[in-house]
Amino acid sequence: MSFRSSHRNPNPPHAIKPRASHPTRVNRWPRNEPSRTPRPTQALNASTPASMEYPLHILGDADAQVDFTHIDDLATFLVATVQHPAISANRTLNFVSDRISYNEIAALLERFSGRTVEKTVWPLEVMHRVKGKSVFPDEFWILVRGMQGAGRVVRPPGEVHNALFPGVEVRTFERYSGEMFERERK
Repeated sequence: MSFRSSHRNPNPPHAIKPRASHPTRVNRWPRNEPSRTPRPTQALNASTPASMEYPLHILGDADAQVDFTHIDDLATFLVATVQHPAISANRTLNFVSDRISYNEIAALLERFSGRTVEKTVWPLEVMHRVKGKSVFPDEFWILVRGMQGAGRVVRPPGEVHNALFPGVEVRTFERYSGEMFERERK
C-alpha cells in the first residue's frame, strides 16, 4: 500500500524500518498550512525487531470496506477465463480476493507479526491538496486511496464474478499475512 509508485520513492519499501511505538492519531490538515504530500506507507519488514511497530497511513474512513485482488489470484482467474470461453467470451468480469477494511488489515498485521500498527488517519480533503509528478501522479494514488477511504472501492455483488470459476482459490489478507509471516519465521 503506497501513495507513490516505488520507482519514484526516495525510500524504497525494503529500506524503510517501522518506527517505535506511537498512539493511533488522526491528522487534521490546517487550512492555512501549505500543501504537503503525505509520505508513502512503510512496507512490512518481518526482520525488524519485535519492539518496533508498522506505520499505516489511512485516507478517509479506516472502517470502509475495500476490494483487493492478489496478483496471483488474478492470474489464476485469467487462465480460467481462457480455459472456459463459453463462460467468459465478450464479458466484462471482475474478480476479488478479499473485501476488508484498513482497521481489519491492521488487526491481521498485529496478530501475525506480534507488533503494533501505528495508524495515521488522514481526512479525505487531503486528496484534493496533493500535487506531484511521476509516471503515476501522486494525485492518482491519493484519489484511489480517497475512494477507498470513502468506501467507494467495493463492487456490488452482481459485478463480482468469482463464482463463475469455483476452482479459483482466493488469497485473503488473513491467508496472505499468515503465509508471509510463517515464511519469515523459517
